Amino acid sequence: MTKLSLPHQLICLISLLPMLAFAQSKDPCEAPGNTIDARACAQEKFSAKDRQLNAAYQAVLKQLDSYQDNGPATKKRTFKSKIKAIGRRNI
Repeated sequence: MTKLSLPHQLICLISLLPMLAFAQSKDPCEAPGNTIDARACAQEKFSAKDRQLNAAYQAVLKQLDSYQDNGPATKKRTFKSKIKAIGRRNI
């Protein structure tokens, strides 16, 4: 069994994230009664996806610790990328 390189692992992980949005069997927010319900539902969905993304990110960071040669440098770049993504998300 061959071990995938770090860039390949990151690409695989990132490519699977959009499928999480379609994995739900039923959308509880399909017919919100009013704007408040719709916003509450959207916030709930966002929070759930954010938790999933953070779990995936933590898993990647744990894997980076096992790479002795370039793990720390890659971990630093990954962290900087996350900070940039959060900045873009919060605009």
